[in-house]
Amino acid sequence: VTVASRGGNYLLNIGPTGEGVIPEESVRVLRRVGQWMQGNSESIYGATGSPFLEIPWGYCTVKGRRLYLHVFDPPADGILKLEGLITDVRGAYLLVAPQQGIPFTQDGPELRFELPPTLPDTINTVISVELAGPPEVLPPVTLPDEKGTFTFGHYTARTFGATVKRFNRKGKFHLSKWAAPKDSARWFFDLKQPQTFQLSITYAAQPEWAGQPFSIRLGGQEITGEVAETGGWYDYQTFVLDTVALNRPGREKLIIHPGKEIPRNLMYFKALELYPVH
Repeated sequence: VTVASRGGNYLLNIGPTGEGVIPEESVRVLRRVGQWMQGNSESIYGATGSPFLEIPWGYCTVKGRRLYLHVFDPPADGILKLEGLITDVRGAYLLVAPQQGIPFTQDGPELRFELPPTLPDTINTVISVELAGPPEVLPPVTLPDEKGTFTFGHYTARTFGATVKRFNRKGKFHLSKWAAPKDSARWFFDLKQPQTFQLSITYAAQPEWAGQPFSIRLGGQEITGEVAETGGWYDYQTFVLDTVALNRPGREKLIIHPGKEIPRNLMYFKALELYPVH
């Protein structure tokens, strides 16, 4: 479910013993998964990743005009909250029991579902939510840490064009597949007062990617640079870029994209950071 909610495909690898026997624990787990899939496979097969960043009680998958809410940790008060959905909700029900509707209220971007006292699955109960159209979600707002530093990571990015979030062989995620100015990553953040920041970028790059141009836009300014090789696909390095003076308090948008069309991937992007300059 975690992999499906992130837009990935799960490769099942079951290792038999030296005698060619599947371990009993693996058999037990597979049987339990099979039981769950009998009533909930619709929420996995053919589904795409979640439009939401993090959901405290579980995960979400999507298929067309339908959300599948995977409830792993139901709230103690029985009220399931989902923040940020703009699209109108038409109805909701338990996926394994379509006749059992789930009462809900929708107040702007806040949704509340009233869960039944007893859920049909003790591990993952799925709620099917019918929408009036494809799901539209408010863009998340990046918050600063206690030192005032903003971190714009791969996971919180809204991607456009060919840009995708990918998992690498060393257990890390990054953005890749971008090769034209229309392929971008974007974030939003709120500036409380005018501030000057130091901008840095963290990525990994193959030797043949060196010299490819990138462009960063925020606060009506454009910062350009060229990719430097880092030693390999998964050797992430941080590079300090320019200082940026942001003079207008309020909502800001940060965008990064290739500076021109290139024959290959721009970089394996990990994060941009804005450090306050005092």
